[in-house]
Amino acid sequence: MPKTNKLLFLVIFILFLLLIGKCGFSQIKLQKKYYTIYYDTGRRAPIYTTYLFTRRHIGGKNDRTNFSSDAALATKYQLISKGYKGLIGYDKGHLAPNDDFKFSSLAQQQNMVFTNAAPQVYSFNRTVWRELENHVRNVCNLNDSVKVLTGIFPDTINTKSQVPTHFWKVLYYKNAAEYYIGENRKYDNIEHYSIMSVSEQHFTQLYILYYRKYKKLPNFR
Repeated sequence: MPKTNKLLFLVIFILFLLLIGKCGFSQIKLQKKYYTIYYDTGRRAPIYTTYLFTRRHIGGKNDRTNFSSDAALATKYQLISKGYKGLIGYDKGHLAPNDDFKFSSLAQQQNMVFTNAAPQVYSFNRTVWRELENHVRNVCNLNDSVKVLTGIFPDTINTKSQVPTHFWKVLYYKNAAEYYIGENRKYDNIEHYSIMSVSEQHFTQLYILYYRKYKKLPNFR
């Protein structure tokens, strides 16, 4: 191959690698005392959170604080309050729910960070998604403890959007597992909002579809 063609090929190859990096996602782990956030710095969005929820954590009395930047990550990688101003009808939707972290002031403080939230349709967040969070507490109360994972499926068409297409939640307790998915979409009728209970196989297929980097489901357990 002539030197000119080799140089051209090298330039094109480097540009291709840069494009892959831009279109993909960069996952980092943000370890808190009581839960863990897996975060996509490229999209400025959480991928999922995980924590062990125990019966003694239910019904904490510490007051909710205001959202703040996560000190473990540069602010430029976080979707802070001003990023929500153009998102009419969306809440800062917690992945690890605030009500599950009222058992201590530190837990409350570490829960109220932008890295633990994504734009969530408020009518969805405050109805069926809240009911699902209450279901988790009931499961925990009956089984002493439950491992809870909550995540999002990103918009794969508009890759610059921070608004997820879906929110999901997985519960592991004793010898059981539950998988739930809800569409993060605005409806005129509140009755159209729903949460689907799906099989592990269905959930795995969806996870791989949205996060093509993985050939199988990460070891959530």
